[in-house]
Amino acid sequence: MIEDTVRIKLNEMREELKGFDWNPLVEKEFAFDKQVELVIVRVLSTIPRLENYGEEFIRVCMHDAVSMKLMVFFRIPRTDRWKITLRERVIQIVDEAKEVVRCECGGLIYVQRGPYGRYEACTKCTRRMKIIPVEHSS
Repeated sequence: MIEDTVRIKLNEMREELKGFDWNPLVEKEFAFDKQVELVIVRVLSTIPRLENYGEEFIRVCMHDAVSMKLMVFFRIPRTDRWKITLRERVIQIVDEAKEVVRCECGGLIYVQRGPYGRYEACTKCTRRMKIIPVEHSS
């Protein structure tokens, strides 16, 4: 079943992103930023300024706070569940942002997802390390 696209108003987005700062420096999109440790969590939404609503995906991103290199992002469809999904993804990205550490090369080590599972990656060097899931004994 294909869900209908919901027109999200800017006021609704601001209400959902309390604690985030509106960033007017991003052109053609509304950006809401929050610095968490070494990274910036950014929510981007293409809400045309004249019409005050958007029709494309909302994106939740994690950027290096210094270089602004994109580290992780999620796309959120504009369906009836957009608020719930946005909250879940923001919480997930903020939790992951708290675990980011500095690499020996000066880059940032963060959790990345790939076709074979989760691994640690660096924003600057070629460091890659698979994260082995911990098995709980019953």
